[in-house]
Amino acid sequence: MNDMNTNPIDIEHEDYQVQLPLEVPVPAWVRDDENVELPVDPGSEGRKVTGTLTLRALLPNDVLVTGSLIYRGNVYHVRWEHTTDAGDPYIYDNQGHERLVLTTIPTEGWEHWRLSEYLGSAPKTFVAPLLEAVKDTVQRYIREYQGHVRKMREANLIQAVNRKATTYNEHAAKAAAALDEYEAAAAALAAYQGE
Repeated sequence: MNDMNTNPIDIEHEDYQVQLPLEVPVPAWVRDDENVELPVDPGSEGRKVTGTLTLRALLPNDVLVTGSLIYRGNVYHVRWEHTTDAGDPYIYDNQGHERLVLTTIPTEGWEHWRLSEYLGSAPKTFVAPLLEAVKDTVQRYIREYQGHVRKMREANLIQAVNRKATTYNEHAAKAAAALDEYEAAAAALAAYQGE
């Protein structure tokens, strides 16, 4: 390696260039907009929640849920929320930055408020039965619609590769242009020093 104190410009191109491809293949975009609509099983344990939920598997351990739940004569709308494959809700922290999984039902604080909002502004005593209905329906979807789950997850993973490959290719093109500019400037300096 060159001693930066003796000649900071005299660096061979091979000394610093990482051998990265100038372009990576970009798979064709695949749509992931097929949903499965399932009626909510009111449950034999006296939960008595009814309604219909629309579900779609996204990336691994991520299911998109929307629909309406009816409990004690009131309708609660679940609007495009995410759960794990076990039906546990994903929520964001109180700053809106970090995605968290709620495996227990909070009864106080911002987590409870967010869970209530997740379940269509359900009152405190309604959260547990409504959440249980969502969990049961998500688990049933994962269990009974494995082909759909696989197809939607593959589509989402292809979309992720498409986005990352496109970003990589854009950055690689910019890096190649920057390298060309550097090499032109270094050549001009070398020519000047050689005079």
